[in-house]
Amino acid sequence: MIKCVNCGATYDETLRQCPYCGAENLALTEREYQGRIQDIEKKTRQLSSLPGQLVRLWSKRWGKVLLLAVAAAFVIGIVGAGVQAVAGYIENEQAPARQQGHLEELDRLAAAEDYEGIWDYLSDNDLHGGPYQEYSDIYFASYPLYYVEEDRSLIESYGAIWESTLGFSLLEVGQGILDIDEMLEADSFVRGGDEVIRSIREELFSFLTGDLGLSDADVESLLELCREAGDSADSEETRTLLAETFRSPVENHGIRIAGDEEELGPAA
Repeated sequence: MIKCVNCGATYDETLRQCPYCGAENLALTEREYQGRIQDIEKKTRQLSSLPGQLVRLWSKRWGKVLLLAVAAAFVIGIVGAGVQAVAGYIENEQAPARQQGHLEELDRLAAAEDYEGIWDYLSDNDLHGGPYQEYSDIYFASYPLYYVEEDRSLIESYGAIWESTLGFSLLEVGQGILDIDEMLEADSFVRGGDEVIRSIREELFSFLTGDLGLSDADVESLLELCREAGDSADSEETRTLLAETFRSPVENHGIRIAGDEEELGPAA
């Protein structure tokens, strides 16, 4: 036990502060300080005797082996660090040319409208963000085209489309147009990706008006319904609403809307 120099209370000498007034335990602090000083002095003496220890160790056969092994490991470490430095330098020097090659290939795929190819190339080469972001945007903007192709195939083959399929397509295409508008508004394209995405938007709009027979006013209503749906846009209720809302213009365009359980037959 020790006596606090501030308030006079007694407490355990291992505590750093007086539990009554909070004053520092100067005796403990002094002991810790002296302990650190002694530890430093001990390590200094050990270092001062290291050369002699190495000489004595070298005089022994196993000591030579040990020292040579340590020296070899040291040299290998230095060489390894040098190799990494050189490799890093070469990597940095080649990076601009490699990036340009990636961009040129992605431009080629975009010009060919090979949107799946764009995604595969980005994934295979682990290209994300930065100058490659607009190519990711191109791919995601093209995603609704999958529904467009499927529906065009059904309409061409059968002159009909299932009600649930119509709801899915209206939702995906409408939401796709809204997403594209957000991308274009961000104005972050530097390699012509905005023109590619605009052409995708035109294709989606053409599907709604040319293939399904919606008027421009119908398309605006569709976009507004998709916008209002928000987080619930992917719900069955939303898809059913869209199919029912635009059923008349689609049927008036000569497309039969079949029940989901009905088997589609060849177009007459």
